[in-house]
Amino acid sequence: MSSLDGGYTPKKDGDGRRRWPQEYFAAFAASLSEVTIGFVYGWSSTALPLMEAETWPWRITPDESSWIVSLVDIGSMVIAIPAGLAANRLGRRWVLLFSALFFIASWAIILAAKSAYVSTQ
Repeated sequence: MSSLDGGYTPKKDGDGRRRWPQEYFAAFAASLSEVTIGFVYGWSSTALPLMEAETWPWRITPDESSWIVSLVDIGSMVIAIPAGLAANRLGRRWVLLFSALFFIASWAIILAAKSAYVSTQ
């Protein structure tokens, strides 16, 4: 055992085989939620100047762009307590998997958007 591994010994399954590939995959899958949060914050910093430009097909105002940025934080405040309660009741894995559906849906809406406004017409 080297001094670089910090004394970590991977758990073994019933057959005595190491489970470290499964543990690394689980850690990678769980960290993807943090990557998607980075995409959300990074998207607005590059997309909003384009949408405020005169050449953009459906130009937005600076006031509207501030709402776009603020709604991410407002949504985070609103969902924090219900998500914590759901994680305690359903488990962290299921809440992470369920929240991925919202990220997929929101990116699909962004890709399919024809204007800055959601219309019910």
